[in-house]
Amino acid sequence: MAESVRVRRVSRVLAVVSTVGIVAIPVLAGLLWALVLLDGLMSAIPAVAGLNPAAEISGPARLIGFLGTMLPAAAVMVGLLYLRRLFNAYAAGEFFTARNAARICGFAWSVIAMGLLRPVGGMLTSVAVTLDNPPGQRALAIGFGSPEVNILFVGSVVLVIGWVMREAAKLADENAAFV
Repeated sequence: MAESVRVRRVSRVLAVVSTVGIVAIPVLAGLLWALVLLDGLMSAIPAVAGLNPAAEISGPARLIGFLGTMLPAAAVMVGLLYLRRLFNAYAAGEFFTARNAARICGFAWSVIAMGLLRPVGGMLTSVAVTLDNPPGQRALAIGFGSPEVNILFVGSVVLVIGWVMREAAKLADENAAFV
């Protein structure tokens, strides 16, 4: 019983943290692209390392950069929404249900989507920081490496866990029907 109380308590905290993340991600991304100077922007975004950025980034270029940042971030936000719903269910004492299994799978798919969207976001970021360069000095860079592979692996692992939870929920329903 004590374990259930701990799960419920921690789940309430994680539901709040998930909600804060959903709100904070676009706000912080907007602030990054709107307010940060070029040097800070280049150090904050590893995907653009090695590019020759423009001396100043114009408003349209910053908008492209923001959109590039928000593509994978939107997948993260969707994942946090699934987690918020999952943690709220746990906080209410709802554990082995088909809905929670679906929430775990939804989170997993959002992680996988984030892994697939990161290269596209990086490509848009590379365009953004070089868009205001003279012709011939602009760049479109795309990369797919270990971070993306790791993200896709973790998403796949969580997806399998969600499938297992779906089976556990079916068994829990069957056992409840016998009582």
